[in-house]
Parts: sequence; structure tokens; C-alpha cells
Amino acid sequence: MLADFGLATPESATSYIYVRCGTPGFAAPEILTSKSSSGQKCISDVFSVGIVAYFMVFRRIPYRGTTVADISKQNRKCDFEFPQNITEKMDPFLIDLMLRMVESDPKKRINA
Repeated sequence: MLADFGLATPESATSYIYVRCGTPGFAAPEILTSKSSSGQKCISDVFSVGIVAYFMVFRRIPYRGTTVADISKQNRKCDFEFPQNITEKMDPFLIDLMLRMVESDPKKRINA
């Protein structure tokens, strides 16, 4: 189980303390590019779990930046690839699942 309540806000709150949040490299692109909270249910956690799965399978995060700014820029663009030399040996179901989890468009991304 993974949980982080560091920026949690009660559902009844009328405003949020933080407009943007998330660990660079693990946050969904829409979290990093949004100007304000829309109040709609967000499926960005599926993206983050997809990045954790990527890390567990490939033993590295998908973004190769050396600074937070570099990583955030790649993260906003969802700019990464799956290493071919490893994916050739993987179960196609796992590859498909991970691709659907890290889909940059939240409307196309699978949900929990």
C-alpha cells in the first residue's frame, strides 16, 4: 500500500492550501500544468502508480533530467520511452497496463 497524506485537505474545505502538488517525475502531467483546482475528481493517482510500476520494473525513473526543472519539463510533456531491450522479454499484458496507466491524456488514461 502506498499513501501520502502530506498535502491532504478535507473534502469539505472551501479552498486548497496548495494549488499544485506532487513529486517531480511522479505527478501526472495535468497536475503540473494546471493553473488551479477544477474541483473535479482527478485520476492522476493512476499515473503516479504507473510511474512507481515503471520504477519497479526498470529500476529507474523514466525522466533523465539532472535538475528538478529538467525532470518537471519532461514530466509535463510525458516525455519518456520504455527500454526496448527489457520490454522484449516482458509480458505484453504488463506493458499494456503500464502504457495505459502513464497515458498523458487523463481522458484516455485508465482509472482505478
